[in-house]
Amino acid sequence: MERVFIRPVESGFGYRRDVDGLRAVAVLSVVFFHAGVSCFSGGFVGVDIFFVISGYLITSIIVRGLETERFSIAWFYERRIRRIIPAFIVMVAATAIGATVFLFPNDLIDFGRSAFAAALFASNFFFASRTGYFAPAHETMPLLHTWSLGVEEQFYIVWPLVLWACFRLGVRRNLGVVVFLLAAASLSYAEWAVRNEDPDIVFFLPQARAWELMLGAMLALGMAPELRARWIREALAVLGAALLAFGITQFSAHTPFPALWATIPALGAALVLHTGRQADTAISKLLGLWPCVFIGLISYSVYLWHWPLFAFAKIYLGHSPGEGVTLALIAATIIVATASWWCVERPFRQSAATARISPQRLFVGGLGSLAVIGCVSLIVFAHGLPNRIGHGARRFYFVARSKIELPHDPAADILVWGDSHAQAFARAALIIGQHYGLTVRESGTQNCPPLIGAHRVGGGYSRDCDAINRALLHRLQQGPRPRVAILVARWSLYQGLASRDGPVFEIDDQEQTLDVETSTRVLERSLTRTVDALDALGIAVVLVGQAPEFPEHPNSCFVRRIWRKEPNAADCLTMPREQSDRRLSTSKAILIELAETHKATLYVGLDSILCEAQACRAAEDHRPLYYDDNHLSLFGSYVVGRTLLRRPSRLDSIFAELSPTATPNDSAPATP
Repeated sequence: MERVFIRPVESGFGYRRDVDGLRAVAVLSVVFFHAGVSCFSGGFVGVDIFFVISGYLITSIIVRGLETERFSIAWFYERRIRRIIPAFIVMVAATAIGATVFLFPNDLIDFGRSAFAAALFASNFFFASRTGYFAPAHETMPLLHTWSLGVEEQFYIVWPLVLWACFRLGVRRNLGVVVFLLAAASLSYAEWAVRNEDPDIVFFLPQARAWELMLGAMLALGMAPELRARWIREALAVLGAALLAFGITQFSAHTPFPALWATIPALGAALVLHTGRQADTAISKLLGLWPCVFIGLISYSVYLWHWPLFAFAKIYLGHSPGEGVTLALIAATIIVATASWWCVERPFRQSAATARISPQRLFVGGLGSLAVIGCVSLIVFAHGLPNRIGHGARRFYFVARSKIELPHDPAADILVWGDSHAQAFARAALIIGQHYGLTVRESGTQNCPPLIGAHRVGGGYSRDCDAINRALLHRLQQGPRPRVAILVARWSLYQGLASRDGPVFEIDDQEQTLDVETSTRVLERSLTRTVDALDALGIAVVLVGQAPEFPEHPNSCFVRRIWRKEPNAADCLTMPREQSDRRLSTSKAILIELAETHKATLYVGLDSILCEAQACRAAEDHRPLYYDDNHLSLFGSYVVGRTLLRRPSRLDSIFAELSPTATPNDSAPATP
């Protein structure tokens, strides 16, 4: 018997249960991926499945309306407003309340900006400028998931106009060619951009995703051949399901995306859609079962609510939730999504003839509400509401987040070269340079260590670090050259010891096995190449050992416990030294050996400054030494620089003979 509570409110051009079932596959893949379920390492492709479905359904609706001359732009946008905006506004409003409770000031400022961007359906561009989708920082951004809604809405705005223009200009017969060329151009751009541009940005861009929507449009336009034989439909349906399963279970943060690899789940979704038109394949019948259909019907609300719940849970706990909490979050997501679907989505999705709200009021109310919630979030959270957390904790928090930038004078005496840890070392480098009368500059790229002959292939990044580093080395060869190069990096990351998503590797043409042992070998070999190249140019080298990594962001832990009046807040600011030594011992040995075997090379260990015999500390004089769990704060960098100058024999071997003015044992600079 048909179950009334899962019947759709509107059937559009002909309801297909298997399409809702495919939506269930898409949304559950995303939810389980964000929940950290290991066998869903590629669950993020659920968004790509949604894109194919959207391209198929929206194009079908528009083309059918245009062919029957019953289509209007206003009618289409009214349907989109009813479908998307009410539940979206409720979610953003509720998330804003949660953000006020859980987020620290700077994070709340970013939230306000992201809410404003989301209200404009442009959050994909906002997040492209902030963080990579797979970067750990994204876990504290409660509206990150709205990036895909931005892509879809941009499609909804442009695509009806394109199709309407094609019909009006009499190119209906050539529409398939237009769609194919658009898809080919988009996929070509995605493949090129992932390899040549910043993949963290490309991931969010509509021009790199349009081909997936166009793939669905091709199905709607009848560009796929009709499958008359049932056995062919069955075979292709199974193939489509297999492609989906492969992408969901075998892809990971290391997979270049959204490039050619993305065609696997996208084609899988297209095959399932195409073969299910007659609802007679085993796959379509499976997707048409009522549990799948129900999840599909609430899939939009599931997608809206799952990520804020997961993000706030991690923020509250200070770490990824365990299995029990994760299961509770998934259950809460289904419950909240069901309520959202029943109480918000269904009432607003009624047709214009029966709806309580007229189309005119819907346009004004829907778009007006978006504008209000976006502007209010931007204004109210403009300064992060810092008074929420108390004076002492607030001072500690803001001191930790202050930064400086080094000049980029190519004629500087000292070059600081590395990844984001090089920026964190900036204050220490300036202190050393000022002491010896030398100028300092920085030349580094986030997530790119100063390694020659190594290519980064993990952690959500496919940036060509080797090309960047070789270009810098070429500029040094051309001149002007620094007299000293300070190499700073999060060395443990490139051994594969510090990645949330598994090992992060640096490989070259001699090594293809991706494991920690291989990555460590390549780290040693590539760093040796870098030091040799600098030595050949007559540039002295200082190898800076990595700052100890804390298992949890010590400042956030400390401020959070004070904010909530929890005991043992000071425990957040220390860590057993043994724990640090286990993680850093291998990279430390590599750096020390290089310093011992190269004449003009010096090793400087930060663990000897930031750790005592038994423990490493994250604060000094009630001020934070760290910016997060592994980067030095501005004050921490000052402490490092000051301490190094109190050990002149460590630096004089490199810097004293270069100094035009300073003498050893000058007094350390005043506290900033």
